[in-house]
Amino acid sequence: YLSKFQSMIENGELLEYRQYNAIHNNEPVTWYYGTGKESINLLSSHYCTVLDLDGAKAAQQYFGKENCITIYIDADENTRTLRAKQRGGFELEEWERRLVADKEDFKNYEEVCEYYIENNDEVSIDKIVEVIRGLL
Repeated sequence: YLSKFQSMIENGELLEYRQYNAIHNNEPVTWYYGTGKESINLLSSHYCTVLDLDGAKAAQQYFGKENCITIYIDADENTRTLRAKQRGGFELEEWERRLVADKEDFKNYEEVCEYYIENNDEVSIDKIVEVIRGLL
């Protein structure tokens, strides 16, 4: 898997990618994440994906900022922690690392994202859909 991922990076096949140093089962691990350019259906008039800020910048650069609608979806720390615990496999040390990293990684979201949606309740997905539909 890793050699294929590295090959995709070297061949410019990824729109964006990221390496995460994490802790899983009390052991340090490295996770890789990326969005392949071939996975994006350029023939479709609309495409939706979830990216971090670096990925959003890469998409804006690749497609043109005028062709991208960027929405920052935020949830407070308590909501995020509860959701993470509900998903299972919750490890406190890894979670605390993520919270610290996210504060740094997303601190300037307004420089990249045009819209902001608070996602602390169950109806927030309706707000997201409403915003997207209104922009199309």
